[in-house]
Amino acid sequence: MFSHQLRERVDDCEQASWREELARMSSLKLYRRLKQQLVREDYLTVADSHPQLARSLWDRRCTVDMARLRCGVADIALVRGRRCGVARQQRYCRYCDRESERNGELLWCRAVEDEEHVLLQCGAYDALRRQLDEDIADITGEERMVGSRLVRTRGIGLLDTLQSHCRDDRRAQQDAEWVLTLILAGCILREGERPTARHDALRGVVLQRCKQYCGDVMRARKAWWNAVEGESASETDDDGDDDGGGDGAVAVTSVSGSRVARRQQR
Repeated sequence: MFSHQLRERVDDCEQASWREELARMSSLKLYRRLKQQLVREDYLTVADSHPQLARSLWDRRCTVDMARLRCGVADIALVRGRRCGVARQQRYCRYCDRESERNGELLWCRAVEDEEHVLLQCGAYDALRRQLDEDIADITGEERMVGSRLVRTRGIGLLDTLQSHCRDDRRAQQDAEWVLTLILAGCILREGERPTARHDALRGVVLQRCKQYCGDVMRARKAWWNAVEGESASETDDDGDDDGGGDGAVAVTSVSGSRVARRQQR
């Protein structure tokens, strides 16, 4: 009896200390919303029910990518800018900037590349997002008898949810927060909805698919970023050749190449 009470007391102290530490770190705003208790998260073990996934290197990379996105340390402009002292409102998405320039649009409303932008908004990952939408709708759909026919209804539509209140900023933000929570925590219930045995069974499948989506997005972002860095290095090299080359051009090119190498190793 005493040992049980002691264990509970220690757990309570650890929870309180953990919450105080989270409250002091502004970079963990998303993490605080996703994680309510100091317990082992399901996305770390959800692949255990699929032996072929549990042993795969790709699933481990997806797990790492989801963890980084949840903890605010993913390789995106929001995090890069924080490390370099760039103001938050100036940590822009380079893909969206380049697309705006190609379309001749003015960069008066530039998007900050945070987790919400990457997973829900950025055009670079539209195809991956549409595929996730179809898969989640299929996973969460139900089979019902309509007359003498068995019909499968469409389940949760992520894209429909994001677009349903686009003219109401408050509702749109609530929808975006819920979809982001679904992707990063597998929460398929909205506030006020009661869980059922079916929801519990679906959550693991949804969480595994969302984890793969996080891995796909971060891999696509890395490939795109490396391509942009390669173009920048080539342009620097060309400018050096036009000016007659010299040690200055070689030094600049080598620094650019070393930056690419360091980013590939992260």
